[in-house]
Amino acid sequence: MKKIFLFLAVITVCAIAYFNMGPEEKQYMDESDVQAYSNKNLLEDIDIPINKKYMDESDIPINKKIYHAVKNYKPRESTLGYSITPPPGVNWYEKLEDDSLYYLKINKSHRQYSILTKAREVRLSKDLENSKELESYVKNEKEKSLVSSYFKNPNVTVQIEASSPKKCVRYSQSYQDHGIKGLREGHYVNVDTQGLFCLHPDNARVGVDMSYVEKSLSNTMATSYSEEGEKFLTSLTFQRLNR
Repeated sequence: MKKIFLFLAVITVCAIAYFNMGPEEKQYMDESDVQAYSNKNLLEDIDIPINKKYMDESDIPINKKIYHAVKNYKPRESTLGYSITPPPGVNWYEKLEDDSLYYLKINKSHRQYSILTKAREVRLSKDLENSKELESYVKNEKEKSLVSSYFKNPNVTVQIEASSPKKCVRYSQSYQDHGIKGLREGHYVNVDTQGLFCLHPDNARVGVDMSYVEKSLSNTMATSYSEEGEKFLTSLTFQRLNR
């Protein structure tokens, strides 16, 4: 059974409490609505209407998979021996699902841009003998994730994080997503990802893949929150593992 973040119990208790709150007090978003919101931000220039319920995150129906408003910035600890902290700033929502922790920024004043961060637990089936093998593994994995007929001009870069004493690779992904429905002809969504893939110093078979993804509508200019995404990446801390 997959190990998950230790604070799952805390989120579960909070979820129970939310069931008893009135609509004006709710601090969560439904799983499907969050995805719609993430794309909806990029659809200011669409031809089809957006369901009004996506416009108000304070009154979203309850679902088993929910995002909670971030209320504290204490480290979130993984059983794989590392911790991360939520991105700084306001309007961040948090979700734990399987082996990954997500943060989505909800900001209505920036309608053609969205940012999502993610920390995923990593388990490898074999050792990577050196930095070159680690670099090659990450590059191969990230290139495979961009295989789609809807993705145009895909690009992946990876490099060993020389400034870090940890076994880390810094990577970036970018492409143009032409598969989102509702955009006017000739428009698409720019998708840019910055990430950090690190193996644990005490066990090269486990680690974490952290990233933040920025989406923006083509032919537009929007304020970026990449600085908050970068702070999320640099929050990574490893703890010693018991042998």
